[in-house]
Amino acid sequence: MRFVLLVVLAACGSGGGFPDANTIDSPPELGAFSLQWSVTDSNHQPISCAQVGAAGVTVTYHNRAFAGSLTDVFNCASGSGTTMRVIVGAYDFDYDLHTDNGTQLATVQGPRNVQITSGQTTALDPVTFTVQ
Repeated sequence: MRFVLLVVLAACGSGGGFPDANTIDSPPELGAFSLQWSVTDSNHQPISCAQVGAAGVTVTYHNRAFAGSLTDVFNCASGSGTTMRVIVGAYDFDYDLHTDNGTQLATVQGPRNVQITSGQTTALDPVTFTVQ
């Protein structure tokens, strides 16, 4: 009986409990990004979103440290948008201008390897969508 008690006490160690019980993962560091856009016709003249039936701007962004992409959709007429918080890291961006039923009017390849930093809102370069 003493042997069993010693083995049990020795197995617990000085920390007690499970090995991971004393460590708690901290939440990821977060940042954000903002974007401004404009719409032009094929002659590079400014036009409104309403003139071409554009309802939204979709920003697709990919954190290089993870698989998959995320999207945020902004009202086209606002001309700008800021994301909710995202995990810090290096991101690739792409932009789409679309109608309210999802028809794509224009696509712009965004910047690559943009660093989103903790506690900051990173302003992306403005985008111009050219619609025929």
